[in-house]
Amino acid sequence: MQIAPGFSEPNSPDPKARGEKRIKKGAKENEKEIQAEYIAKMHALASTLEEEIKHLKGKEVDQKNQSKGLELFVFDGIPLNEHFLSLKSKYNSDFAYLKEEYNKLSEQVRSQEYKNKGLGHKINALRRDCKHDADLFVRVKAFHKNQILE
Repeated sequence: MQIAPGFSEPNSPDPKARGEKRIKKGAKENEKEIQAEYIAKMHALASTLEEEIKHLKGKEVDQKNQSKGLELFVFDGIPLNEHFLSLKSKYNSDFAYLKEEYNKLSEQVRSQEYKNKGLGHKINALRRDCKHDADLFVRVKAFHKNQILE
């Protein structure tokens, strides 16, 4: 029996005849898919780890910010004397700034109180004038009423 060109007998030791070539080709494609999937999963894992690192760094910063007292000064490796000097300097500069602000605000309050006192005197004078004008109006009205009745 004669076989058409490009085909071989089913029991032939030829790899093409047994479909090994197709299997190898399929295996290579499958291997590429597995590699692509592996790479994608590694990228996802890397991004997850980056997010976790960011979260942990944020936690560390929060913990440092929540540290109280002298703990910050004891564990940073700088001599305590330096810390005390810097704190004293900061206190003095803050105190001077706040005292200056206090003096400015006190002066503004005194100025406003002086203006208010002047306005209070003006209000009292206007009330006296208003009362005087009202009394004068009542007298004039009574006078005209008496003249009309006479």
